[in-house]
Amino acid sequence: MILERGVQGEPDPAAAAEWYRKAAEQGHLNAQLRLAQLYRVGRGVRRDPAAAAAWYERAAEAGSAVARFNLGVLYDRGEGVPRDLARAARLYEQASADGIASARLALAALYAGGRGVEPDLVRALMWLEMAVAAGAKASPATREALVARMTAEQVAEAEALAHQRLANMTAKATQ
Repeated sequence: MILERGVQGEPDPAAAAEWYRKAAEQGHLNAQLRLAQLYRVGRGVRRDPAAAAAWYERAAEAGSAVARFNLGVLYDRGEGVPRDLARAARLYEQASADGIASARLALAALYAGGRGVEPDLVRALMWLEMAVAAGAKASPATREALVARMTAEQVAEAEALAHQRLANMTAKATQ
């Protein structure tokens, strides 16, 4: 990280990538995440979304919610892996269970548009409400546009589901 950020001089992302690789190959989770990100953006290494996906996959298997989210983004966009919206949705859902607000926003969009999942406005609003509760920045216009497509009963159901799921997650976290 010192090399990547240039804490003691000029940043040297290529050297950082090499040290991250050595640690990542030994199973160091944070090194796997950093190396994946470097491959994703092409910093210090040649941009290689497939390599990024492989390192995110290893980190996801080790339990990283951040890796699950980022791998979901790659599947959502078809970067380095074949586009697979259903797999992206599963990865987003796993990451959202661990509190990743961006994963919840992504799920809201997938359910609202029926991409990779059956269209479900109630679930879309539920995920949007949960994302905002976790600190995600969502435009009020996004919520308004979604609610405009729903009945009052659907909105009430979505809000109740969001409240219930958040309460369940909080209870699990405190156990």
